[in-house]
Amino acid sequence: MKITSDNFNPVLIKELRQQFHGKLFLITMGLLLFAQLATVFILYANMETALANNHTIEAMGPALFTASLVTFGIACVLLCCIGSLTRFMQERINPELDFSRFCAMTPLQILWGKMTSCYAIAIYLLSLCLPFLVIAYFLRGLSIVNIALGVAFAIVGTLFAIQVALFIGSIGQKNLIGILIFIALWGSGGIASLIAGIASRFLYRSSISNFILPLCLFLFLAFVAIGFIFVLNLALLSAPFANRTMPARIYTIALALLSPAFGFCVCHIPKIPMPMTETIVTTFFIACVISSCLCSFIAAFERSVIGPRVQHQCPQQPLKRLGFFLISSGSGGGITLAWIFELIALAIVLCLFPVRGAAYSTWPMSKVEAFAILSFGFASLLYTEIGLCIHKRFNMMPFSSWLTTAIIICFIPLLLFAFASFTYEGKGYDFSHLLITTPFYLIALNDNSLRITDIVCWFGPFFSLVGLGFAFPYIVEQYNNMRHPSNS
Repeated sequence: MKITSDNFNPVLIKELRQQFHGKLFLITMGLLLFAQLATVFILYANMETALANNHTIEAMGPALFTASLVTFGIACVLLCCIGSLTRFMQERINPELDFSRFCAMTPLQILWGKMTSCYAIAIYLLSLCLPFLVIAYFLRGLSIVNIALGVAFAIVGTLFAIQVALFIGSIGQKNLIGILIFIALWGSGGIASLIAGIASRFLYRSSISNFILPLCLFLFLAFVAIGFIFVLNLALLSAPFANRTMPARIYTIALALLSPAFGFCVCHIPKIPMPMTETIVTTFFIACVISSCLCSFIAAFERSVIGPRVQHQCPQQPLKRLGFFLISSGSGGGITLAWIFELIALAIVLCLFPVRGAAYSTWPMSKVEAFAILSFGFASLLYTEIGLCIHKRFNMMPFSSWLTTAIIICFIPLLLFAFASFTYEGKGYDFSHLLITTPFYLIALNDNSLRITDIVCWFGPFFSLVGLGFAFPYIVEQYNNMRHPSNS
């Protein structure tokens, strides 16, 4: 069978042609090779100077390895992130160029074409760095495992940066140009420093067994973030009247349900003895809190009116209708699902740290630490619930109402706490009470007495429950509207 460009995704072909025909690609590729060649010549000059002065030649491999990965990260930001971001934003702003408006391609096909084109360019740039990585190996100071780990971290960082760039581009707002410039500068410097730090972390023949657990945790959190941004991109590219956030809700449920499998795999890592039951429960507990935060965050930007298209998809059976309400678009279903995750996490903590009786002795964290993690989920629920009330009462946009709530309840107390702590530093004053409506209250608490701690741990659940009381009528209203037209 003859393979032509018609057999591939049209968006992929278009993006690759624009990349390879652009001047930015040739300039970036030339600078990438020049920077690595310049590093090789500098190292060679230093080696000749050391030999002439009878000095000991140090291992040159780590320096060339770090320089190669840093230049690779910067090149990926320029081509895969900034270039794709600007083209995608121009397409979203202009309806005549937006694939989601003038062709029958699904949002998944459009996004997959954009992603694969960026990944292909990233792989091409990495292939340009491979000869220099081989030279770095022969210059001593690095092992094959060190090089493989550094490249793996660089690839994961590139995947994350590409997802963020596509997410910003899919928003398609002209007033984001200044923010985009800031993010581009921050992203290039951040990825470069991340790769450099990781490269130095794994240098000098360190034992790989010391880094297996941090590596697994980093990869788990990185791919969770990448997957979450991917489903948000799908929601942004979908039609406004479609069930846009269903993939995101299903993703959060899958994250919580599959987290014990990750804990089970961690327990079987060689040379890392970890109790299986405690590890699995801890992983599930943290995953429930993360899923709760993600659900409440998504619900803060969702609509409060159920559209006809979503109503026609609603099942008629009461139990199926409730499940459909939890995973469908609408702020009420998101808040309800976030509360379910948070209550499951709270039940785990209460089982391990009962109000009366001895705590579970082998639990890897204290009660205050467990409630400190829970407080992030409860704080997210509080901001979303109050934002929903402001949205309904004052007819504000969901984003504006949530942002107003977050500024008043979270950011202003944080600024006051930072200013007071800096002004009265060393004078014995405790300003942790300013953070009572933020998720950082238990972290900043100085009074570690048992009585105070037991009371303070319940501040987060109490405030989020009060917020639920104000938002409950609107949630019930959305649930009543979530019914098939034939049952109306």
